[in-house]
Amino acid sequence: MTFSLRSERTCLVSAPRPDRVGIEVSSRLLAPGDALRGRVTLTVAMPFDGLRLLVRLSATQRTVGRAPGKLALSYKKEVVWQRETALDGERVYRDGASYPFELLAPDATVAASTGELEWTVTALLEHAWKPALKHAMKVKLVERPASTRQRPARRRTRSTAQ
Repeated sequence: MTFSLRSERTCLVSAPRPDRVGIEVSSRLLAPGDALRGRVTLTVAMPFDGLRLLVRLSATQRTVGRAPGKLALSYKKEVVWQRETALDGERVYRDGASYPFELLAPDATVAASTGELEWTVTALLEHAWKPALKHAMKVKLVERPASTRQRPARRRTRSTAQ
């Protein structure tokens, strides 16, 4: 005779999975002119009509200043560079759908007047009847190291003069 810890009357009800958009990237470090390659994956409870799916690489700059007429400091984030591409248009989006993408970083680092730039890759799935599904991931844009050319080692020759 086998005993079970679960009662036959117990019914497990699981909550529906929340709809979400996921991003996978090949690397979070980019140099100017590099391509950011990755994949956007959808996790949805039920198929639904969506307007478009896009992925965006953007740079924001945080500036600090005085609020007008106040002594307190104010912080503001401003988009200083942005590139986006549409992965798909208006259609029925289903669970597990996966879309590869490639975005190019700017050739030269965007000049910042003050402060550092924060780079973000964002996937966005727009709906007609509810808020968009959105997922963002930080990436870092770094300068390429200067080419370090090493000179070949010189051979030392001894002269044997007699």
